Amino acid sequence: MAEFLDRLVNARDSRTGWVKETASSLLSLKTRFESGEITESKYVQSLDVLKSGETDVGLGGSYDERAIIDNGILNLKNLL
Repeated sequence: MAEFLDRLVNARDSRTGWVKETASSLLSLKTRFESGEITESKYVQSLDVLKSGETDVGLGGSYDERAIIDNGILNLKNLL
């Protein structure tokens, strides 16, 4: 598994708060896209919404947490 996926899984399983919820959402989106449940356009749009700092929720994350999420988003897009 790619390192960025390991970090997202770790954030989902061992952290709390915003980063845990966001990592879980990213991994769920990946699964839904791969299964054909959502289109590529909807997938990319949904990933963009989850970037740190884009909403009030994301503003609470530490720099490390923001890096996990934002790097995960960039790498998920690069897999397209």
